[in-house]
Amino acid sequence: MVVGSKLIQKMVPGVRNQTKSIMIVFGSGGHTTEMLMTYKDYDFSQFDKIIFVRAATDKTSEGKIYDFLQKNNVHTFLQL
Repeated sequence: MVVGSKLIQKMVPGVRNQTKSIMIVFGSGGHTTEMLMTYKDYDFSQFDKIIFVRAATDKTSEGKIYDFLQKNNVHTFLQL
């Protein structure tokens, strides 16, 4: 779930002048491809940081995430 930036601006005074980040969390139960497809037309250029979180035991999602980043021309992301 992504919380819209307009909602955050209403909830947190002064947030308009701060950098924006997005975090996408993948569960260990799979469905990585389906989750990535929900973001295929998303404008990531509005964010200063893009954070993908996956379970340490999930070895297949990492490759799918990197493929998604390349296909969607996303260059600014943080690996944890």
